[in-house]
Amino acid sequence: MKIRTPRHITSILCLIAAMACGTACQDEDTAWDAYEKQLCEVRTDADGQPHEVNLDDGTSTTTALKADGLTPDSVYRAMAVFTRENDGNTLIHALENVIAPYAKENVRSDYGHDAVIPLSCWRSAKYVNLRIAIERSYGHTHNLGFAHEGIRTTPGKKLYKTLEIRLLHDDQEDRKDYRQEIIISCPTGIYSNLLQHGRDSVRMTLPTEKGHKTYTFPF
Repeated sequence: MKIRTPRHITSILCLIAAMACGTACQDEDTAWDAYEKQLCEVRTDADGQPHEVNLDDGTSTTTALKADGLTPDSVYRAMAVFTRENDGNTLIHALENVIAPYAKENVRSDYGHDAVIPLSCWRSAKYVNLRIAIERSYGHTHNLGFAHEGIRTTPGKKLYKTLEIRLLHDDQEDRKDYRQEIIISCPTGIYSNLLQHGRDSVRMTLPTEKGHKTYTFPF
């Protein structure tokens, strides 16, 4: 298995399964399914079909959802819509695309500073995840990614390291007609050989209208 490189930004297109439509005909005493959403990794099988789904909370399950255009034996980032069944199993109803590009090195310091609106930022086991809004016009392309800006060492009795990552946003001089919310994940598990869990940290910097906003998390 492999996680796709920055040249092949992870994506799952049109991987939406139809949710049950028959609930409208149920009587009023019938309980509705408790649908949940959570980020996950999706592993494809030898035929390029989604097979194993690993939720960020550590839950693992399989799925029979079908998709076109996926690479066999690969890992994709996605948002899962699921229910937890009475028998303890997790049933996947839909998978939605989440881009998860690796942070690139040697990015120009003056590139990618167009403002975003930060909504939330959190760290899971292998990723730093962002929910942001961008202002755009219909049909215009924006570029999003991450820059790896080095590992900073803090001197002292113990050497603490901080992985510096910057969100890149190039709006290509787009108009600001409306806001679109986006979830984007940055893989950080690949730095496990350089950073120590529980001691070091990762800092994410975002460009905003009021300057740069930073989030810092234990690695």
